Amino acid sequence: MQTADQPNTTPVRWWRRPWIVPLAFLIVAFGTFSLPPYLSLDPSRSRVPAPSDFPLHYPLLVLHVICGSIALGCVVFQIWPWFRNHHRTAHRRIGRTYVLAGVLPGGLAGLVLAATTPFGPVIKVSSVMMALLWLGITLPGFVMARRGRFVEHRRWMIRSFALTCSIILNRFVAVAVFLGTSRSPRASPAGCPGQWRCCWPNGCWSEDPIRLTATLPDPSALRPREGVL
Repeated sequence: MQTADQPNTTPVRWWRRPWIVPLAFLIVAFGTFSLPPYLSLDPSRSRVPAPSDFPLHYPLLVLHVICGSIALGCVVFQIWPWFRNHHRTAHRRIGRTYVLAGVLPGGLAGLVLAATTPFGPVIKVSSVMMALLWLGITLPGFVMARRGRFVEHRRWMIRSFALTCSIILNRFVAVAVFLGTSRSPRASPAGCPGQWRCCWPNGCWSEDPIRLTATLPDPSALRPREGVL
């Protein structure tokens, strides 16, 4: 019989978490559409016009897209409870990849791109804030894992997941803006609010599982330490 001091170890059936498959499908579809033009390293295939006075724009854009795709690919496994619980070593390794090969270089490149965007000050401010939030939310989660503080780590990484996946919602909003205004979403005044409309719903959603897990025991206190990131 389970006591108050013992965690519930009853396995959760896959159908209790049916969102994993649609999430993976969306990320694969998004990557299939977004990544190939930049793997060719051909500036003429870029979907973002480069400022004439910033020659590093395209190399940084390629870095941002590739590292962002790495982060999106990793996040599916990191947010999946079954994978996290049954493959802890892989979870740690993919987590390092998510931060060090995905968010960190992708966010820094995105920060420079945002500061030099040719789309005006409104888009510049919103893009800089998004890059800073992405870095500023993910790095504390990484530090918490290094310190073995896994409850805090889990909370920060749920928020990081929400920001990482907001780019997918952003593209749907961009298409809606384009269809509704017949203008490029980046050139439209709705382009900047559209970024925040994608960020805030994801951010608000992420707080629900954080509240639900607020009373869960620290995993490091329930089992022997297997090492941290």
